[in-house]
Amino acid sequence: MKKRYYMKIALAVFLCLLIAGCSINEKVENDEQENVIVNNSENPTVLNLGIDSIDTFNPLFTSSSSVFDAMQLIFEPLFSFDDTLNPICELADSYTVSEDRKSLAIKIKQNIKWHDGSDFNAVDVLHTINLIRYNETNYTSLLSCISAASCPDNYTLSVTFSRAVPNPEAILSFPVVQNSVTTENLADYIPIGTGPYKYYEKSTSNKIRLTVNEMWRENIPSIAEIDLNILKNKEESASAFNASETDIITSKTMDLKSNTPRGEISVQDYVSDNMVFLGINNAESVFTGVNTRKAISYLIDKESIVTNELFSRAVVAKSTINPSAWYCPDIPNAGYDADYIREILALDGWSQNENGNFIRDKIVGEQESENPETISEKLKCDILVNDDNEERYRIAQRIGDALNEFGIECSIILVSFEDYSQRIADKQYQLFIGEIKMPSNMDPYDLLVSENYFSYYTQQMHEAIYRLGTYTTSEEEKNAFTQYANLFNEEVPFVPLFFRKESVIFENRISGTSKPNMFASYTEPQNWYFTVKNNNTIQEESADGNI
Repeated sequence: MKKRYYMKIALAVFLCLLIAGCSINEKVENDEQENVIVNNSENPTVLNLGIDSIDTFNPLFTSSSSVFDAMQLIFEPLFSFDDTLNPICELADSYTVSEDRKSLAIKIKQNIKWHDGSDFNAVDVLHTINLIRYNETNYTSLLSCISAASCPDNYTLSVTFSRAVPNPEAILSFPVVQNSVTTENLADYIPIGTGPYKYYEKSTSNKIRLTVNEMWRENIPSIAEIDLNILKNKEESASAFNASETDIITSKTMDLKSNTPRGEISVQDYVSDNMVFLGINNAESVFTGVNTRKAISYLIDKESIVTNELFSRAVVAKSTINPSAWYCPDIPNAGYDADYIREILALDGWSQNENGNFIRDKIVGEQESENPETISEKLKCDILVNDDNEERYRIAQRIGDALNEFGIECSIILVSFEDYSQRIADKQYQLFIGEIKMPSNMDPYDLLVSENYFSYYTQQMHEAIYRLGTYTTSEEEKNAFTQYANLFNEEVPFVPLFFRKESVIFENRISGTSKPNMFASYTEPQNWYFTVKNNNTIQEESADGNI
């Protein structure tokens, strides 16, 4: 029986190979039951991708996250990154770092063409840097540490930083545009890049078609065309995906906390650069002691917040470093130990009274006099939250409940977003729930060294952050980030709570996908292809076992 079974299988494979041999795009596989056909002329080769309303197709200026993601199919950076945030040369061919770690000399790849057939060179990169530095773009803040840039020749770029910065390749992760691009008429801008897909036409009022860039330097994509379907809102995006009208959707265009995609799908999560934190005003008398700040951080159940308030759409933050980065240290969880928390509060002079509240004697007036006046200070605090953000309010409630239960009196102050922002800027707060997009090179300089939200500065922290940019080997880089993270957790200038997760959801007829990361939702689109089994979607397993 086995022999006859295998003979039938072999015959089926042979017949399929005969049929498929005439088409360059076909691929045939055997799965013990039925044959799989990929991208033949009888099956679709157009991929549908949902985006929201378009302000501009210029990736430097668009305010739409879905349009920005879609432009990754058209434009390319000097450096891209893998899922552990290791740099990969894209338009850069090679590079060297100066001895003082303040300059990069980058060799640009040659023989690359723009989609209009013109030559790409270093002048385009320099123009893009200047366009970013001297305008308000999606990358202006990231490039603020660049002090000079020049082109010694058409295929060499020199970049100088104002200080030694960690992971300088991440600063140069912006999409490169042609040197003719200006800030004028952004709404009418036709995107011309160097990537695997190029703009073809606006097919209808709500559909833009991209086609394969046949001049691309790597393997030509299997999927011949991509339609960008303009969808009004997240609800319409969810409906279109569930009705198989779009093939790919992201958590930026569909709320995964309130909608569950239907059908046979592949979900690829990644840790974004958006970090939510509990801000601490270090200038407030109750928080000047490092042990008080530590105690508050130990009382916060981050796992519970992520599970119950974020529905696990986040990853607990143990420092300001993205947990997916290869150089992020594995810091042990301190856990909850009530006795230990009381001990460290005692180091700052706090003790519990008969009512369970923490109090201490505070000297007022002339401290150097023979009989300084003292008053009893109560350990209490307020958490500032903007009233239009329900998620922040719920997080503040959880933190406030934990503090109150332990004996630290805590209340929540709800104000308008305008008032919230002004109070933080004026340092008129004690605690607040905030969120920040971390620099893609994970440099905490602006958070903790320059003028910051938290009225925090120590020379020791300054030196630790400075060392992040001075490493010469991977081992030194890991050690520098570990030393910084350990110092951060000793000082607790504020409390990182979590990094948000984002997701890319594919219909299972799309195979060859690579894991996304905080730099790019759509990675290696040239490797995507359709997999069809008897006109029904199937599920394929990649080499590493991931769906």
